[in-house]
Amino acid sequence: MIWTIEPHLMAYARTPGPEVYFQREFGEMVNIAIFSFVLRSGGQALLVDTGLVDDPGPLNAAMRKRKGPEAGFRPVARLPEILDRPPDTVMLTSFGPYAAGGLGDIGAEVPLVVSARGVADLAEPEEPALHHALAEPLAERVRGAEAIVGA
Repeated sequence: MIWTIEPHLMAYARTPGPEVYFQREFGEMVNIAIFSFVLRSGGQALLVDTGLVDDPGPLNAAMRKRKGPEAGFRPVARLPEILDRPPDTVMLTSFGPYAAGGLGDIGAEVPLVVSARGVADLAEPEEPALHHALAEPLAERVRGAEAIVGA
């Protein structure tokens, strides 16, 4: 089975260096790019991460309060712009609003696959500001997701 992988730039983020580079870039703010990926094979499409929440304003305000005035997200694209049809499955690498924020654009009938560690992080987030943007309907959807143990 041959798969094609389509990377899609969804957002940029500005964050303190040590959050990106272990034990480096202290006192520096760095830019990171946030991608979603569509994997296709045999007429099937797997979406990896859904991109940023619709309105990153409240999230950016919380981040700036904790991480400084330069911190925050800048959206580039939304799922309707990158998908030609609903995916057959969605896989989330985390529950941050940069990875799971676009779940509202995906129908509830689409299976959702998440990591067991992601579920644990959702229950007790290391960075609460990154989870406050996930609305309760999305949290309900995530509660029914299939967890992959060891991921």
